[in-house]
Amino acid sequence: QFGGGIVADYSSLIPESNYTIIQGGFGGMALLGNGYIAGFFMFVQPTEPGVRVYEVEPGTCDESNCTKPSVTDFLGFYPLEPGFEFVSDVSLIPGSSSIVLVVESEPLPLATGTNNDTRFIYCFASLNPAASDKVLDKSCIIDNDEIYDRINTTTTSGESAARPVRGGGTLVLDE
Repeated sequence: QFGGGIVADYSSLIPESNYTIIQGGFGGMALLGNGYIAGFFMFVQPTEPGVRVYEVEPGTCDESNCTKPSVTDFLGFYPLEPGFEFVSDVSLIPGSSSIVLVVESEPLPLATGTNNDTRFIYCFASLNPAASDKVLDKSCIIDNDEIYDRINTTTTSGESAARPVRGGGTLVLDE
């Protein structure tokens, strides 16, 4: 289930076995240049090398009828960095048809349920896996725990661990 309660049927893409989805739902989606959406599952399933990434054909609506989105292809596995548990957001890099920026998140603090103390990491990933295991190539570029805060933007009286960057609602722009 994702975006406004719309349900996509991906059962035909799951191998015939004792496979069970324990935690599902898309954690991030990016509109691709071909009109499809790359949907990143939020969590890694047991025994898999990363978050499942699917190609989703968007649904359409007119004045009297709406069609549901449908999952059309399995793109690969996105491996999370150690200590990070889910995908918070995904954005296509302008001018590219297959490179995305992925925001990974560690678990939300149980005490507050907010992202004020949550660590996020930003990674580029290719949606065209080079290896036969379908694991996507990626390169991490920003860890919000390692951003130097020399002007103390968060008024913490410290110069590190400011966490001025938050995950969710990430959009890469070309201006």
